[in-house]
Amino acid sequence: MKRRTLVTHGSLATRTLQLEAARQGVNGLQITTIGHAAARLAGGFAAPVDNESLRDAVAAALRTTPLGDLDAIRGLPGSVSAVAGTLRKVWLAGLDLDAYAAPTPAAAERTATVGRLRTAVKAHLPPFLMTPDDLVGRALERLVHAPRVLGDVKVQGVLDVAPVWRALLARLVEHVRVEWVAAGGHVPEWLPGTAIEVITPPLQEPKATIVSAATAYDEAVEAIRWARELLASGSVKPEEIALASTAIDDYDDYLIALRDDSALPIHFPHGIPVLTTAAGQAAAALADVLANGPTQTNLRRLARRVGTDQGPFATLPEGWTQVLSTTASLDRPAAWERFFARLTSDQWPDGEDHGATLRDIVTPLQGGTANAHEVGERFLTGLARQVWRRALATGPASMIDQTLSGMRQADTQDPTTSIAWLPASQLPASPRPYVRLLGLNSGKWPRPSVEDALLPEHVVPTKLLDPLPATKLDRTTYFAILNETGRQVFLSYARHEAEGRLASPSPLLSGGAAAVHLVRHRVPSHALSESDRLLARPAEFGSTPLAKSAVACWRDWSRPEITPHDGRVREDHPLVLKALERVQSASSLTTLLRQPLGFVWKYALRVTDPYEESESLVLDSLAFGTLLHEIVSRALDDLRVNPDLDTTSAVEGAAKAVGERWLAEEPTPPLLIWQRQLEDATQLAVQALELTRAQWPYSRLWTELQFGAADVEPGTPTEPWDRSRPVRIPRAGFTIGGRIDRLDTDDEYAKARVIDYKTGSMPSRAHELVLGGGTELQRSLYAFAVRDLLGERTEIEAALVYPRDGAVLRLADADEVLERLTDHLMASRTAMSSGLTLPGIQTPERYEPFKLAFPAFCGAYWERKQRPVTTALGPAAQVWSER
Repeated sequence: MKRRTLVTHGSLATRTLQLEAARQGVNGLQITTIGHAAARLAGGFAAPVDNESLRDAVAAALRTTPLGDLDAIRGLPGSVSAVAGTLRKVWLAGLDLDAYAAPTPAAAERTATVGRLRTAVKAHLPPFLMTPDDLVGRALERLVHAPRVLGDVKVQGVLDVAPVWRALLARLVEHVRVEWVAAGGHVPEWLPGTAIEVITPPLQEPKATIVSAATAYDEAVEAIRWARELLASGSVKPEEIALASTAIDDYDDYLIALRDDSALPIHFPHGIPVLTTAAGQAAAALADVLANGPTQTNLRRLARRVGTDQGPFATLPEGWTQVLSTTASLDRPAAWERFFARLTSDQWPDGEDHGATLRDIVTPLQGGTANAHEVGERFLTGLARQVWRRALATGPASMIDQTLSGMRQADTQDPTTSIAWLPASQLPASPRPYVRLLGLNSGKWPRPSVEDALLPEHVVPTKLLDPLPATKLDRTTYFAILNETGRQVFLSYARHEAEGRLASPSPLLSGGAAAVHLVRHRVPSHALSESDRLLARPAEFGSTPLAKSAVACWRDWSRPEITPHDGRVREDHPLVLKALERVQSASSLTTLLRQPLGFVWKYALRVTDPYEESESLVLDSLAFGTLLHEIVSRALDDLRVNPDLDTTSAVEGAAKAVGERWLAEEPTPPLLIWQRQLEDATQLAVQALELTRAQWPYSRLWTELQFGAADVEPGTPTEPWDRSRPVRIPRAGFTIGGRIDRLDTDDEYAKARVIDYKTGSMPSRAHELVLGGGTELQRSLYAFAVRDLLGERTEIEAALVYPRDGAVLRLADADEVLERLTDHLMASRTAMSSGLTLPGIQTPERYEPFKLAFPAFCGAYWERKQRPVTTALGPAAQVWSER
């Protein structure tokens, strides 16, 4: 058996040629790259250094090698990649830094530094891994063995080789036959001066079409549509189609998503982003925890990604996450300590205390990225651990999240039966009859050549360090692809960049035919997926039940009368009646009066915002109000126990205790912002208590006093009523409940003062507001509830307190106001029961919480619907004009 060696470029070409050789039953043929061929000839277990091993060696060398003026980059992100890239250029260019005559002393110092790094890196490499220059040196010493080790050599699909390999090929002809198959008819300039036999295959003349799409994403969409069209013809196989670009990173994410959507077999020879895999997601979850701290959101995600079958989470019981409070962010070590201090065995699903185990999990995660290696070894297993190790070898631990985002791993899709999406440089080695080139834009194809980061032009001329610059290689690749594609080639470019700026076509397209302008909303002859087909074919989509319903809804929204899509339902709908029978609050009745459709969404259909852990920069208005009420309540409790305590001291003590509880159990902003907002709440609490200082005849007070509350324990004997006792509004038929901020009474309950604290600014003309169009119900409802619970003889004073404005707004003639409110509630209940669950007066408001129930331009919608809605609701709409 005669041995032969076929030298090619890229994993796709290797796999394709191997399959072809296997189908033909060829024996004695080894298909390899020029580097591995040199390693074979070098003998022993020699192998060319791989990227991962090189980065490991560079990282080790950077820690110990004197770097001179480069010392500042030692620990910077990207330093490992920069040094590895420079050394590869030096080796591939065959540049002897020791013999290089630097033009200036500074340049000489820089080349000496890189030379020291080169020596140190080689020392850290395993003995069997050799750099290109060492491989060539060893191979040249063993040329006599070339006939038995390599046999005749054919270089196929390679546009050019780096200078370091050229001497080896030129000397090989002394012992074996060496053929060079000119890919795309391209013959390197150095080749004619050697004894290597050049074979020029016939050039192809494919049908070329230039097309333009709106953006890079649209280019990707059009490429998949084109591939689908070819496959649908029945005469083209997936392995005959190739997509290529020089800007591979600009399209990877799009094509991965489109591959899943279209279900087409697409292979990525250059690998897929590691974050698209389960192992990458597990590593990313751990990186997120180390970079941002073990908040409960991050901890839950980490547990889901790494799994609970093995590792630290395996020792926790199933359902252990229930011990994590859904309202506490646990975003700092102190919050975790308070959480562990309150954690008891009865909170765990199995009734046993696993607090120590959970603490052992959380504690190392609080150390940040400094102990990234140890944490990764403990929490990750299998492929995820390998990904983590690679990331730490590639870049500093402090930037591991960014390092992971740039990593790739091998694609498992079979390349020999799939469409290929690959870097353009690999396509000449594995030509296919149907090709689509993406990203043919100016500045992307050809790419501009750039100076090396460590050996710039003024130190080592670029033409010496990089004899195969990107600009020249991209031009050569482009024409080689055109000359090798057998049937059809599409040349695609984007009209706009991702940011929206205009983009120009590549100069390589000049002189060609006019581009076909592909608009985004065009109807493709072959859609890439079902959703793509329906989106492009309104008539077909219109026949689906979903589209029919959407069209009917849109038309009804545009009609100037009440329709089912505006909220009309059948009379006495059971869900509506059930919502009306629930215990109402002041806020639910406000929604009923001002936004009936929103009342149905929230209380009948139970449409709510999904829970998201709050880690906002500031407390929102609702949370801040809760904080203020809690401080006031605790301060009043302290003053009741210790009447001699001054107001400021009581509030400050209450604020300290409340603040500690919030840090442990509630989502809070970053510490400095939290402290500032707590100080603000403390000042407001002092002002609130000063404005409502108890005077004769009020001698007793209660705070946060509930009424009409179901499923609560009975109050203490000192409370004025049973918390669970229902309060029913006569004639309206509503049962109400709530929590009174503060209630002051005399000893006989003959007089009572109901106080509600407001944290916001007082509205304009607030003294004229009574019901406020249905927005101001608390004073009226709470005054009625207190009278109902304490007795008809009790004289009630109800007030809203605005501590920011130093104002106390008292309700005048509560009985008359309640009568009017009862009439409005009766009308709203009647309208709802009759099926008029319609939009309300707050529909066009900017911060309307139920905007999702209306068209996008709800202002114009309300202009059309206001008159028919007001007419249909009749008396139920009269509350909107109440002052």
